[in-house]
Amino acid sequence: MVKPTIASVKEPLRKELTTCQNCGKSRLEEGVTLSKCSGCKIALYCSKDCQRAGWPVHKTTCKLNQRSQTMAAALAAQSPAAAAQGDVFKALRAFCSKHRPSIAEYGIRALDLPLDPTRSLREVVLIKVKSVPNAKRAEMSFMALSAELVPAEALGRAQGEELRSQLKNFEQQQKRMGQLGGIMVLVFDIDTNMSNACPVGFGKDVLTLKPGQPWKEPLLRTLNSGTVY
Repeated sequence: MVKPTIASVKEPLRKELTTCQNCGKSRLEEGVTLSKCSGCKIALYCSKDCQRAGWPVHKTTCKLNQRSQTMAAALAAQSPAAAAQGDVFKALRAFCSKHRPSIAEYGIRALDLPLDPTRSLREVVLIKVKSVPNAKRAEMSFMALSAELVPAEALGRAQGEELRSQLKNFEQQQKRMGQLGGIMVLVFDIDTNMSNACPVGFGKDVLTLKPGQPWKEPLLRTLNSGTVY
């Protein structure tokens, strides 16, 4: 479950936000063991039953992430120099994992969901980043250049239709879990054209948030300062 007011919490939240993508169980819960999707090696599930039940929702994101992995592998096969580029996707995933609480909070702010919760079905948050060579910490391995809201169709007709379908399925999944819906944040590396998809669920408590809160500048500042929660 993603809490909309995250920056005020000082205790690290990454473990709390690491949940089964189908039922929402946190890995902090007793007896919960999360396993990676056999396809993209990213999405986590607490059981094979949850993985099967969550496949209709995860399908599009899985394909997007596998596509990026294929590109990374192709780069790695070209030359030693390209192999270094092939590590970008792995680094991008680690960067997103470290910053997930901030990505979740400001992604929710960006869509002004109190005014229209269904906006999450039509638009996604796109964060463009650039790799930082020789970064010593995962949270500093990319520089965030820009963040914007874009309609799903802006990603291309076929991919846009695929993404809108996935957004609808994700919303339905979140509602089955007692949530109100979900948003999608795409983190895109401009040098390699690789992206990492970050789905974020939200509850009815987002309706109590004040509309029009700043999100772009605080998000970029947080990502580029290496601040993690």
